Amino acid sequence: MNRTKSSVCLILLLGSLVLALAGCAPVRPAGTPSTGVITSERIARQAAESTTFADLDPASACVTQAWVLGNVYETLTRYNTPGAEPFIVPGLATEWSVSEDGLTWTFKLREGVKFHDGTDFTSEAVKSTVERNQELNTCSAYIYSAVESIETPDPATVVFNLSAPAPMDATLASVFNAWIMSPAAADKDSAWFNDGGDAGTGPYRIAQYEPGQRMVLERFDDYWGGWTGDEFDKVVYELIGDMTTAEQMLRAGELDFASSRALSPEQMASLDGEDALDLIATPGYGNWYIFLDYRRAPLDNPLVREALAYSFPYDAVLANTNMGKGTRAHGAVPAIVDGHDPEPLPYTFDLEKAAALLAEAGLADGFEFSMGFDPEERTMAELWQAELAKIGVKLNLEQADFMTRWETAMVSDSPDAPAANTIFWGPDIIGPYTYLAPFNMAVLPDWNFSRYDNPAFNALADEANVLAVTDREAANAKFIAAQRMLRDDVAAIFIMDKPDLSVIASDLTGYTPNPAYGFTIPWYEVRR
Repeated sequence: MNRTKSSVCLILLLGSLVLALAGCAPVRPAGTPSTGVITSERIARQAAESTTFADLDPASACVTQAWVLGNVYETLTRYNTPGAEPFIVPGLATEWSVSEDGLTWTFKLREGVKFHDGTDFTSEAVKSTVERNQELNTCSAYIYSAVESIETPDPATVVFNLSAPAPMDATLASVFNAWIMSPAAADKDSAWFNDGGDAGTGPYRIAQYEPGQRMVLERFDDYWGGWTGDEFDKVVYELIGDMTTAEQMLRAGELDFASSRALSPEQMASLDGEDALDLIATPGYGNWYIFLDYRRAPLDNPLVREALAYSFPYDAVLANTNMGKGTRAHGAVPAIVDGHDPEPLPYTFDLEKAAALLAEAGLADGFEFSMGFDPEERTMAELWQAELAKIGVKLNLEQADFMTRWETAMVSDSPDAPAANTIFWGPDIIGPYTYLAPFNMAVLPDWNFSRYDNPAFNALADEANVLAVTDREAANAKFIAAQRMLRDDVAAIFIMDKPDLSVIASDLTGYTPNPAYGFTIPWYEVRR
């Protein structure tokens, strides 16, 4: 396969990311150097069962769309890679300050920036973007709940006035609901964006969109960062239908990147030894747990929930999923995040204790319930199912992709929805509050699969969030106390802090994984 740095072809696998750079046919033998000229007509293979791209409206996109949006749109600030200083770095804003009371944030904006539609980037664009997010109130729009008003004293300055202290520098770096869009598109509906409408400032613009087939991004010549000639100038996203095909294409040299959402751990392990591919494993900001629906008997009994927590085979799941690179969760907040609970969870795999708790709950003969899970979570589900059977509990497994499960359990609130549901929770704002929000019915009721509703928990989490700007130590103490409420109430079975795993072509440089943005590849920075 002949490839150059001038074109990129990306393939999305069932909503999960797989990438093929610089065209996808003909096939080059694995390990063959990339040479030659790539024509724009070359496209990747399509899988018939894939039908559409996810939501592309930056105010409502809420799952893996960041892989596209992160190359088309930009945020005022950005999270640095874990461990690097400072934690938050400039984006479309060059500097910022906050008042002593944490209620007024002032951002100075980058000048000379243009949107893809030719409109100048100014403070009015920031104001219209945030107000549109507040009005639509979708996905993670709650991150602006403290914003009372926005002032635009001049084109290069925007001021946020808050009702309570909030970390606006971190808020405006969020992977959800923080993409700045042209004010010319502020009155557009989601259909306009999902038809290929583009209102960003990023290095790439949407040049072509064929729903259900492909999206073509081309470099935006007027990008404020400039072009040296070494960057990729074209990105083509297409859909492919199954993991086996993705693995075959990686081996053949047609694909250059695959995330752990696109490949099984077994496939990733088998690809690890390929000369032309590298395995990347880094700590992630996402955590993996199982919601337990408080309304559903017998899960409404705290003794039963505690028994389920002791019945879970944590070590076996850690060893047999995510290539054994995950770490045991301490609770709702991953250990990589400042403000996590430093104490390990008290629940260990103890079937004898689980059986005793069930007997105390009057269920010595066991019971039956169902769990919804994603296809890549089957190993975990079957391991737990086997252990529960030993204490007389029948776990019915209902496999479906997450959005289907979400529609059934949360949108339709079907009585036939499983009483337990797995979730991989990735952050919007990096900090403890985002991990507590799914258990707060006043903040994210549409994501609270457990229907956990504890006013004391809500108040404690909210108090911590307000303190986080002015007194981080006091805030973390409250965050930890809130996490322990969830632990003691067994609002969920917290499994692991998941690693970010990916396979990438070894001849690519410039990609540094940043778990704050999932598997978003900043193609402007990547070189071959």
